[in-house]
Amino acid sequence: MAKLPQGIRQRGESYFVDVSYQGTRRTGTAKTVEEAIGLRARLDAELKNPSTPTEATPERGGSWTIGHALDRTVEMRWRGTRGSETAELNAGIAVEYFGRTRKVDTIDTEAIDGFVSALIKKGNADATINRKLAALSTMLRTAHERGKLAQMPKLPRRKESRGRIRFLTDDEETNGLRLLTQWGKLDAVDAFEVLIDTGLRFGELMRIDGNRDIDHKHRALSVWESKADLPRTIPLTQRAYTVLKRRITTHGLHNKGTLFPYHEQWMRHDWDRMKDAMGLVDDDQFVIHALRHTFASRLVQRGVAIQVVQQLLGHKDIKMTMRYAHLSPANLSAAIAVLEPSKVNA
Repeated sequence: MAKLPQGIRQRGESYFVDVSYQGTRRTGTAKTVEEAIGLRARLDAELKNPSTPTEATPERGGSWTIGHALDRTVEMRWRGTRGSETAELNAGIAVEYFGRTRKVDTIDTEAIDGFVSALIKKGNADATINRKLAALSTMLRTAHERGKLAQMPKLPRRKESRGRIRFLTDDEETNGLRLLTQWGKLDAVDAFEVLIDTGLRFGELMRIDGNRDIDHKHRALSVWESKADLPRTIPLTQRAYTVLKRRITTHGLHNKGTLFPYHEQWMRHDWDRMKDAMGLVDDDQFVIHALRHTFASRLVQRGVAIQVVQQLLGHKDIKMTMRYAHLSPANLSAAIAVLEPSKVNA
């Protein structure tokens, strides 16, 4: 995989552009590397020449452009927070659609409907559209709270389907690990085994600090930073503990304690190759996050209480965990069994 130019990162099928100059930052998205390079040059020029008419400083009391709303939102709300890159990427897609010089007070509900229609035509799922709308809403709210937008428009929300929970079978796990091992992708093997045995999100995996987070006495892993802001402790399987203990020696001592100093893009490349070799290239649900689903599904299927699964996954709302509850048919069978006539009365 060719190295991308500085300030450009790939996120899914798009390219995220991040440019800074003298403490001011601009971001955006592009469909191709070539477009990303052009966008980077344009943003860099705007930063170094702020008097250009395409991105002039808003007049006092006047409306902001959506480009300015993005910059202020990044500065005031997102910078340094977890999930900031995803939020900026989704916001950048909205800015790209409307144009950086579009005044926020012209973005009404009808204009937003047009944005949603464009996303639908691109094949975006309802959940993906909602994430982009949430980022747009945050930018508009930033402008509204600062007197640059008189009234917040009504933003539609798409009804999200829960869909099926894709988890790996035992054979898929065995075959996947075998392929990665044959290809010499041992870092990916380690990540695979830890993710499927702990239910960690990939971002949590990358933040594991071997000097701080592993309790060797109780063979447990502490997760301090999570999506739900709920620190949790996960008892480790022998397999996961062996991997982490080994990587403390081979990696942690050289990376300030970080045992998996990689970006998700690194593993996605190996994952996609594995997925293709397993004949699952058309299975859109067979993604890295399926390892977390597998962890939760196996616990439920083997009789672990849903409240315990919630704690292990770090879900703030048990509704998120209840997605897995139907995977325990034994519990349902036991419940129905109480309706059967007893042998004594037969």
